[in-house]
Amino acid sequence: TPHQDARTWPSSGAAGALTCRLLAVETSDLLAAFVVMTLASGIQGAIGFGGNLIAAPLLVLVNPDLVPGPIILAGLFLNLLVVRRDTCERPWHQLAGANVGQTVGSIGAIALLASLPTDQLTVAFSLIILAAVALSASGLHPAPTPRNRVVGGIASGFMGTTTGIGGPPMALVLQSLDPLELRALLSRFFLLGGAVSLVLLAWVGRFDQTQAIAGLVLLPGVVAGYSASGWLATHAERNHIRWAVLGLSTASALIALVRAVA
Repeated sequence: TPHQDARTWPSSGAAGALTCRLLAVETSDLLAAFVVMTLASGIQGAIGFGGNLIAAPLLVLVNPDLVPGPIILAGLFLNLLVVRRDTCERPWHQLAGANVGQTVGSIGAIALLASLPTDQLTVAFSLIILAAVALSASGLHPAPTPRNRVVGGIASGFMGTTTGIGGPPMALVLQSLDPLELRALLSRFFLLGGAVSLVLLAWVGRFDQTQAIAGLVLLPGVVAGYSASGWLATHAERNHIRWAVLGLSTASALIALVRAVA
């Protein structure tokens, strides 16, 4: 099956063996992953968040091994591109408290991942994704105070490390900002958070050579989506994109959950 083929992706050994096993992945899986990452990266590049809210539940359906490590690695590359493009005044100073919180949340997430057997991870991922959707659709408007940024950082770190979806809590806190400033801040926040998450995942054995190569396979979709994000930022209706993201994420997470428990 596609899942079985994809799960034969390399985990150790020489580079030649890794390449051979990578080529055993179903072409349909690679194409599906490309389409998912193109859509997700285009949306995130345009509005600052929401990419992994789409990509994570869909990639779980393509191959559960693509979440969280590979999708976080692909997100690092996307955020590097956005950081180069979008800037604002003293971004790292504005994110100081949020980044501390994010690190704390990531450490807490590692404790959960280390305690869960592999066959229960899809269930946990799906439930956390549904929580992220509910948070995004809640209509809450917390002020971007230092305290709320720390709390949002903790929640983002936890959710980002467990599922690759760290956007909703911080996007909720920063939603009142100008779109350019929002993208500039979130891209830097996700860049640091993704790096921390990968280090911690590697430490507990949840990110290795297998996941690194899988993450590289996702990069063509990232580049394609980012290339379209500038057009989306100026032509697409932000609120329509947001609700499309939430609807697609909910459906994908529910399908993954049903398949995992069936």
